[in-house]
Amino acid sequence: MSNETALHAADVRLGKNIRDARHLAGLSQEAIGAAIIPAVSYQQVQKFEKGVNRISASALSDIARVCRVPVASLYTGVSEIIAEAGGFEENVTRLEGGLLREFREIRDPELQKLVRTMVSALCRDTAQRMKA
Repeated sequence: MSNETALHAADVRLGKNIRDARHLAGLSQEAIGAAIIPAVSYQQVQKFEKGVNRISASALSDIARVCRVPVASLYTGVSEIIAEAGGFEENVTRLEGGLLREFREIRDPELQKLVRTMVSALCRDTAQRMKA
């Protein structure tokens, strides 16, 4: 996949995530367009959702706010598309990306702390074994 194709695929994925968030929130394209500052037409929202036009960070933030989702959730799957095309200086492996996605799905902060503690303990144990 060429870098240009990957960037377009990333825009399409971002658009799909926007559309999914809008549907889950029960909002129309008109409502999304009105929530973006400055407001845009429903046709512009449609172009964002199809990946035809790129979206600014502030418009993406407005969409996340009105859909009541974290901005990061709109990027689900986008990093992997760009990474596969070599678009990052430091590529995240599929395993690392999967771990991060799954960690973010844990909604209980206490469980997140437990997972972090467990991973830290495993890292210390591994470092100690390497020294031995």
